[in-house]
Amino acid sequence: MEHGLRKTAARSFFELGRRLDSEAGHNNSDEILGSQHEGNPNVDERSVPEVDNPNDEKKPAVNTLALFKEKIREFKNPRILELGSRAVTKEALRYMLDLNASHEYVGLDIHEGPNVEIVGDAHKLRSIFPKEHFDVVMSKAVFEHLAMPWKAILEINSILKKGGLLFINTLHTFPLHEQPWDFWRFSEEAWNILLNKWTGFEIIYKNMEFPCKVVPEMDIQDWEKGHEAYLLSNVLAKKISVYDENRFKWDIDIEDILDSSYPKQP
Repeated sequence: MEHGLRKTAARSFFELGRRLDSEAGHNNSDEILGSQHEGNPNVDERSVPEVDNPNDEKKPAVNTLALFKEKIREFKNPRILELGSRAVTKEALRYMLDLNASHEYVGLDIHEGPNVEIVGDAHKLRSIFPKEHFDVVMSKAVFEHLAMPWKAILEINSILKKGGLLFINTLHTFPLHEQPWDFWRFSEEAWNILLNKWTGFEIIYKNMEFPCKVVPEMDIQDWEKGHEAYLLSNVLAKKISVYDENRFKWDIDIEDILDSSYPKQP
């Protein structure tokens, strides 16, 4: 049954990835519309690709992946790191970017596999790469599986150049999968806690995508059937400074907390 759930989750991510890529592909530079998204003053309203969001009339929906694709093209020969690059769903994030210009790509994952060049832990990036080594760090369907995402953010800050981009695609509402290493779900507001001036980041844009419904198996009185929920949570940010290492310290390793490892699919 656990194997069946892993296959179902993998297929779901694959379909979501295809749809994200399809929507992003329909928003080229000739079709970009303006945006009045409140709460993101750093977004250039002339360069925000919009997509349909029927559940929210007040907030124009933006395809964060499409915006990321626009921003990454501002770099000349960028050095890119993908976290969790193993092609579990047969579509790594790198192939969704359509990068035709010259660039350097490094794929890192906790296990060996297709599209993996370095086996390593996202919680220990500083032990693998030099400081301020990358122009771009990105991940898809990874942060929900990080035991300590706050530590991973600090590690990313250390290896990312100032002005570099960070793109994260993860989950807001989704079934448990890849257990026991399924730890977190992220709302749109969660990114303000992880990515701020204290951790050395400025959020360019954040959103949630793919509206869904949560229905309890048991009858719960006064359950709000029309509540808001989404499958995905995305954020695009840039590094604005080195974080204060005297203020932020987290020397605990995963091995100090867990006696398990991320499951490796057959």
